[in-house]
Amino acid sequence: MILYSMKEEIKPKVQVMEMSPDVIIEGGKKYIMLQVPVGHILFRITLDTAFLDSDNLQDSNLHMENHCHSVFEIHFVLKGSYDLEVDGIVTNIAAGHYFIIPPGVYHEQKLGNGSSAKKIAFRFEYELMAPGDIMFPESETKQLYKALKSLEFCYGEDKSGLSEILIDIRNELKKRYLGYYARAQALFSRIMIDLLRENSNVQDSIYNPPIKASAQERLLIIEDYFESYYNLNVECLADILHVSVRQLNRILKKTINMSYKQKALERRMEISKNLLKYTDMPINEIAGKVGYETMSTFSSVFRNKNGLSPSGYRDLKKSHK
Repeated sequence: MILYSMKEEIKPKVQVMEMSPDVIIEGGKKYIMLQVPVGHILFRITLDTAFLDSDNLQDSNLHMENHCHSVFEIHFVLKGSYDLEVDGIVTNIAAGHYFIIPPGVYHEQKLGNGSSAKKIAFRFEYELMAPGDIMFPESETKQLYKALKSLEFCYGEDKSGLSEILIDIRNELKKRYLGYYARAQALFSRIMIDLLRENSNVQDSIYNPPIKASAQERLLIIEDYFESYYNLNVECLADILHVSVRQLNRILKKTINMSYKQKALERRMEISKNLLKYTDMPINEIAGKVGYETMSTFSSVFRNKNGLSPSGYRDLKKSHK
């Protein structure tokens, strides 16, 4: 689906409704499009405009033949039940439950026992956005993205009352009070996170919320990190500062006029020279201690930086004692 602004050329069979730039008509059907950023992940939510009609949530005679979609579908059963067939297995999904259909999964829906049923649903897709200046822990983005990538067909009880939140979203979109779009985004964020918590095996988070540090505080954190850690890792320092790797390099360039790679190399060489000079630690162990996988790589970098091999440097320093 493509969303067009009023100034763009309109292609055949696609119209923009004057009532809102968030509503499009495609293939004769109307859709509501919302973009919901959660950290550095952008969710694109698609709703049928029937979603806004409390008396027409779903046709009571619904029977959808075997089909699949290119995006995720999430359905919440409000009344009655539906028989859902996936991979030849039929499951009855009763009121108070939901089911998630991933892209490419063929499924068939029909009414369960009884003459009528109602459900409310939406579709979504997602993508990673380029890290910006928003205060959001990169570790959380990675965990959420991992959970999304592992999301498979599943169903369960709506213990968190997410269907009620969807109805709240519907009311926001219908009434359009001040801040309705921001509130709809926040509510969809809650739904997505709760569903991922319930249906993924990603472990609970152990990082702290981001706190914006002053330039001086950042410099102290950076200096402490490079002084305290032998095996340096750019993503680890970025997580400590609650910034992206790109932001971290900008901060380092501004505060110490070096990139992370330059600073890390400088620190590794300092540690290596101290270990070579003051200890009898084998060179292969020193290489591993400062973050090099092989002694040959360490020796090559050390020679390029210091003009001597690690063993030559050790011999030279010991001869001057």
